[in-house]
Amino acid sequence: MEKRQNQPLTKERIVGMQVVDADGYFVGKVRDISLCVGEMDQALVIETTEGDEEIHRWSEVTGAGDVILLRAPPPEPHPDAAQAPDTGPVGGGARHCGSCGAAIEPGTRFCGSCGSKVG
Repeated sequence: MEKRQNQPLTKERIVGMQVVDADGYFVGKVRDISLCVGEMDQALVIETTEGDEEIHRWSEVTGAGDVILLRAPPPEPHPDAAQAPDTGPVGGGARHCGSCGAAIEPGTRFCGSCGSKVG
């Protein structure tokens, strides 16, 4: 099959696509697409194999081709970790996401690993 790179994904193409989690398991099919008001993100409305509805932000998607591939969920924070996100050394330097602990570049508004909003 020919790969379609840099092709826009229309709603008509996405709706009905199968959704697979990061472990390769079938989650369900895309039923609709929604917008996240006040944010620069969209979300997929997925009908699961059990008939339930799940919402997954587009920032949780790692790939879209023949199927929609979801990212692995962020690891749970260690219970001993501080609640406040690490803002790095005074005067600049690397910060870390308060949700997953991934390094955050200065000026970044959302974590590139888990999609959480960073301060």
